[in-house]
Amino acid sequence: MKKATIKFLSVLLVLIMCFTSVPLYAFASDNVKITLTAEDLKDDAAAVIETALKEAKKNATDSKIYKIYVPSGKYYLKSGLHIYSNTYLYLQDDTELVKDFTDGTMLKCGVKSETNYGYNGYKNIKVSGGIWNNNYCFESCCMRFAHCNNLKITNLTIKNIYDSHHLEIAAANNVKISNCTFKNYKRKNNTSGEAIQIDILHSEAHFPSYGEYDDTPCKNITVDSCNFISVFSGVGTRSGVIGSYFTNIKITNNYFEKISDKAIACFNYKDSLISGNVIKEATVGIFFEYYPAKNLTSKLYMPNDTSKDVKIKTNCNTVISNNEITVKKKSDYSTSTGMNIVGGVLDKKTAKSSGLKAGNYVVSNITVKNNTIKTKSASSRGMIMTYVKNSKISGNTITASVKSNSKISAISMTSCTSNIIKNNTITGKFYYGIANFSGCSKNELRKNTISKINGYGIYASPDVKVKIYANNKVSKSAKNNIYVNKKSYKLYSDSTKIKSLKVTSGKNIKITWNKVDTASGYTILRSTSKNGSYTIIASVSGKKTTSYVDKTAESKVKYYYIVAPYKTKSTATFIGKLSSSKSIKK
Repeated sequence: MKKATIKFLSVLLVLIMCFTSVPLYAFASDNVKITLTAEDLKDDAAAVIETALKEAKKNATDSKIYKIYVPSGKYYLKSGLHIYSNTYLYLQDDTELVKDFTDGTMLKCGVKSETNYGYNGYKNIKVSGGIWNNNYCFESCCMRFAHCNNLKITNLTIKNIYDSHHLEIAAANNVKISNCTFKNYKRKNNTSGEAIQIDILHSEAHFPSYGEYDDTPCKNITVDSCNFISVFSGVGTRSGVIGSYFTNIKITNNYFEKISDKAIACFNYKDSLISGNVIKEATVGIFFEYYPAKNLTSKLYMPNDTSKDVKIKTNCNTVISNNEITVKKKSDYSTSTGMNIVGGVLDKKTAKSSGLKAGNYVVSNITVKNNTIKTKSASSRGMIMTYVKNSKISGNTITASVKSNSKISAISMTSCTSNIIKNNTITGKFYYGIANFSGCSKNELRKNTISKINGYGIYASPDVKVKIYANNKVSKSAKNNIYVNKKSYKLYSDSTKIKSLKVTSGKNIKITWNKVDTASGYTILRSTSKNGSYTIIASVSGKKTTSYVDKTAESKVKYYYIVAPYKTKSTATFIGKLSSSKSIKK
């Protein structure tokens, strides 16, 4: 082709671009780019953007993504926007869309007339950049997504919400919300108002306009590196369906400031991670529940499918770690605490009256480690645990900067069983350091450092059975360092030494140790690494019993053993100094 012809075509293309109001469509690599202009958007921005979104709905495919670009500027939306599969919507960082209508959502996937199931409604959606100003429209969410798969919300700001949510998702799979800011909230009614609500599709009342209500929970959700500023609640879930669990929810590396109620709220979460978040002056830092602490029938529901075999799963397999939490009571909606872990038991009488399933909703297998909690009001607790079992609370630092009211604890446990509380550092003006209240049994307190407590360092109610190790350090408690069943005690510090380990003829491992005259019996602990986590495998009674046969050891595994004498005092078992470890391979 001659150069003159090429030049003519180039000029013609420029003229077409200049004198047409139709957005430019650029085709490259099977994707389609739609670039809107300020001129396009000045009269009716919503109509223009919606036209581009409908074009994407009609023609986009898995291999042909439509990418719609909105230029810098401030534009008013007179109606809501609807995004569909295989569509990316990009705003410039300084682009602001302002809501200029009273009813409905600024952006949602699909329309009300469409019925979808599970995660199969909409897919491959991305919304990035800009400022979405909801303009304090009463009881109106800014963005809503449901029945969707592969959703990304990045690098944007949502602000100015009134009695609703900044962003709401339900029945969603493979979602990443990152580097976003959610700020400014007005509250009139008694609503939870999470900035990001991770919800379940159970009814029109909870999540309107998104049938089918098939109780699909969210899974594989990541909220990372986001900011939550001056909102009522930050991110989380406030209701659930029995037998449906939110799995692989990751809330990581976020920043929370001026949170009136809960920074992070988790309901029915399994296989999840809450880590690396910085929370400043929320009323509640992290709230994790399997059984509603209040409002039972407005938070927990039976499945809509009445033929479904409902199974209560208490193994949450969740880690809460490395969070920096400062709590100060800012509202009366919740008890102020750095962390609250709540399970429960639904008895048959309550089940019959509520229509729910009776059973054990205890939280089990949760790990809470290496968190820092600071309380800044007299009514703020450090950590509350209710109906928690087989869990580990370790390496946390909990401090009170003001004198607490009567009965306020750094770590409070009620109806908790077989948990390991170890390596925690507690100081300040709490009334209790670590408290085992009614219903607790077999909780182990190991290697905790507790000092300068306003009341009792370690406390156990009369009906509580607790194990207290000699390697705890408790000092300068105003009333008693250790107080069990209305009596004061000292740590038991005697020790023994492992004499031998050998494989018996029956291919078990026999452990023998030296006798301790003061002992009520001996505790045997085992690990698969020298410096790893040791678990109690047996307790044998009688000071003259100096051997134990481990029949649960597996072949070709190297085991490390520790033995410690124990002394029974009232309802507590005081465990002496741990022996040096010895190892053997079967």
